[in-house]
Amino acid sequence: ESLIDIGKALQRISSKYFIDIYSTEKRNKILKYLINENGIKFHGAISYDDVKKIILGSDILIHTESFSKNIINKIKYSISTKIADSLASGTCLFAYGPEDIASIEYLKEHNAACVVTKPRKLESTLKELINNYDLRRSYVKNALELANMNHNGKKNSEAFKILIANTLEPYKYK
Repeated sequence: ESLIDIGKALQRISSKYFIDIYSTEKRNKILKYLINENGIKFHGAISYDDVKKIILGSDILIHTESFSKNIINKIKYSISTKIADSLASGTCLFAYGPEDIASIEYLKEHNAACVVTKPRKLESTLKELINNYDLRRSYVKNALELANMNHNGKKNSEAFKILIANTLEPYKYK
């Protein structure tokens, strides 16, 4: 539903704007909505190498969360691992979802993505993001800094080792 909201908003801005979706999705009850009329071009499954190429060649990546109360309760405290990849990609990230979802709050707090939490702001914010290259670059800069600070494998591995060592320290003398 959130992707359709974005796709339709893009179509209102310009009929040449679409969301390109790459997925292994096979359910007809979902696929029937991933259509040009909803501002979506569904391409099906692609390899991980192709995913990386497409991300690098994209103007904007999209991260969405549902506005459905049932789903919000299930995902409220989770953060997708795709967020880290998106932040480190060097491509501007656009996030659309309710305020009280951890991933949305995280991106907004660090100004690492263009974040929209109110459906009424969707179209105007998308229009501004599309038309303002400097704004997109500022989000990318913040995203790359955040990725380096919180999603760097080497740093995280060292921090984890220190955490484990400190946790085991009281047991060292027993």
